[in-house]
Amino acid sequence: MSLIRSLFNGLNIFNNCANFNITEGKSFINFSNSGSPDFLSVDGEFYATAVCHHRVLSELARVFSVILTGNWNTAIVDVLFRTLKNLMKLAFQIILGVCLLAFVLFYFTIDQNGETASEMPWQITLHDQDHLEVFGIVLNQTTLQQAREQFGQLEGIALYQSEQGLYNLEAYFGKLAIGRFNARLIANLEASQDELEALTLHTVKRVKTEEGSVRWTLNADKQQEQGLRKIRTLSYIPDYSDLDADFMRQHFGEPDSFSIVNDTTQLWVYPQRGVRILIDTQGKELFEYMAPSRFKRLEENN
Repeated sequence: MSLIRSLFNGLNIFNNCANFNITEGKSFINFSNSGSPDFLSVDGEFYATAVCHHRVLSELARVFSVILTGNWNTAIVDVLFRTLKNLMKLAFQIILGVCLLAFVLFYFTIDQNGETASEMPWQITLHDQDHLEVFGIVLNQTTLQQAREQFGQLEGIALYQSEQGLYNLEAYFGKLAIGRFNARLIANLEASQDELEALTLHTVKRVKTEEGSVRWTLNADKQQEQGLRKIRTLSYIPDYSDLDADFMRQHFGEPDSFSIVNDTTQLWVYPQRGVRILIDTQGKELFEYMAPSRFKRLEENN
């Protein structure tokens, strides 16, 4: 009996919430701060009542109670069974906790309309006057290869020459699922006029467009070589065609300026946000993103 009392007293040192009171004939062990007993002993028999806040102490007390009655084999089996049961409970609690954490992280990465952050056309981050981020692309910093890794294989790369003789190099990502819309992305690549003129010697097709410009398709080898070029501007054309003026005002605010292109199309310009939008009541909208510094240069040239 003194051995059991010593063990109980040792347990009391490791847990302030445990309160042991062993007397002759009748004993009780109270492990809870509330004062209600967890185990009772009357004439040498122990009965489990309330569950102790400290599970380990509770299990040990149960083992001691069985040992006092002489059921050693029962004690060992009971310990193994209850230990396995508690491990299963602990595993379930861990899994539940991880799921809850994942849900919380997901909740705080979506906006109020349920779209993933940075995937909608109005979610624009201005780092400085030369670097604007949209759809995870930082203009004048992200390379074509990096965009390729994010969005997948390109449909192709084409070289344009305007009626004024200026060249542009464009990469087409085709139709992508971005946010709530399916859309086409077109990246305008950074290159000097001399570099672009030299590329006309490495093309497989030349056509005249309806707008009067000339379009060349680069051969496969030259397309692969353009991966290190930085993306200068980005055009976004959603398949959804009901993005009207009210929708634009709700997500972009009032434009700094706008102009009438034709009977069905208006051009809304947001130079400080780095975007201009063609709103077409009879067709698809077009969003063109560029750094504010480029907007300034365009205004100066006009």
